[in-house]
Amino acid sequence: IKSYLWTEVSGPAIAPADFVNATTTNLMFMNNLSNRQKLISAITGIILWFIFMTIIRNVPWVFDGGIRSIILFLAAIPLNFLLIELVKSVVGLNEHTLFEGMVIATFAAMLFDGGVFTFVSQWYGATTQHALFGAGFILWGAAWGMIVAWFRYVRNTSTKQTISSTQQAT
Repeated sequence: IKSYLWTEVSGPAIAPADFVNATTTNLMFMNNLSNRQKLISAITGIILWFIFMTIIRNVPWVFDGGIRSIILFLAAIPLNFLLIELVKSVVGLNEHTLFEGMVIATFAAMLFDGGVFTFVSQWYGATTQHALFGAGFILWGAAWGMIVAWFRYVRNTSTKQTISSTQQAT
């Protein structure tokens, strides 16, 4: 049974079941940020949401559902690497606390996004279609930000898990 669960992942062998248990346990008890860092994470998320909402409002021709929108949606993926570094720097996060800070920033941005889109959608633009494409872009970008932060967290956790497993074996 153990050989069935064991695999080679670009380096030392790790057991996927152990890896999943370790990362989910760490996430369930995530409370590594100070209250100040949590607040700054939330404020940073809201500021980033506001910046993107303002861009959507002022550059409506990009959010038309055509090829420009597709290019913008694809550009959001690498843009998230820069935004994550910005949040990491502003909040004072490290690789171990990065995902937690990004979760707080993204949740705060999503709360504002949902509330504003529901009650004052004209902030996003003059037409409903423009507002829908813009709000969709914000959700798409937020999801990719979480994906990128999650993979960085997993990479960091798996490296520590592998190192500690290797040290215990010797």
